[in-house]
Amino acid sequence: MVKKIFILGTGRSGTHFVGNIIAAQENVEKTIESPEIFNLVTEAAVFKKRREYLIPKIIDFYNSFEFSPETTHYIDKSHPLLWIAEEIDEKVDNTFFISVVRNPFAVVASTLKHKGVRAWLENWKDYPIPNEFLGIDNENINSYSNMSIEGKAAMRWISHMEEIYRLKIKGMKNFMVVRYEDLFYKKKETVKKISEFLELDVDISKVHFEESSLNKWIKNLNSKQKNTIIEVLRNSCDHDVLNFFYPGII
Repeated sequence: MVKKIFILGTGRSGTHFVGNIIAAQENVEKTIESPEIFNLVTEAAVFKKRREYLIPKIIDFYNSFEFSPETTHYIDKSHPLLWIAEEIDEKVDNTFFISVVRNPFAVVASTLKHKGVRAWLENWKDYPIPNEFLGIDNENINSYSNMSIEGKAAMRWISHMEEIYRLKIKGMKNFMVVRYEDLFYKKKETVKKISEFLELDVDISKVHFEESSLNKWIKNLNSKQKNTIIEVLRNSCDHDVLNFFYPGII
């Protein structure tokens, strides 16, 4: 049976990079942010009340996908699937989930430079409140509305990390967390773990690792922005979550 792999995480965290690593391997079919499924998944993540009719469509897409005879693995990189991962795991056979995490400063810096991702934060009033995708609830709505754009980006990072943490601690089956930084600092070890998890011989010679991407954020955030991010993390992120993924980062 074809293994169905889903890449989860927040935008600008390296999900695309991890997806491309796996998609580059032999006998792997892929949908990397393919509009036919990515748009449905994103809508389900943002509009919680629409999930009742969106999730069956998403499940049907994955269950009815036609594979070529030589296919052993299928990968979908629709990272907002994080918010409905449990439903997919329950209704789709042979599922494997890889959640990609990246340090909050890098994610926020990349978000500020990416017009499409930044637009979620600039137009937050256009979406339902509360909104777990953006990190807004009834208790923080007032403080959120007064936050700078980097503060809002940090809140989005927090909401995604807390959901990944919940799924990991809950013990969701076939669930792996990959730190983006480990793909560079612990490349062989991390790729080996991915290979064993998926039972797939991952050949990294087919993928370009741009190490300069690791620390781009340092020059793209000023001291005020960094301090804002630190303040939001201290005040709004569950410290167990923060210490699980990035101990000592603040």
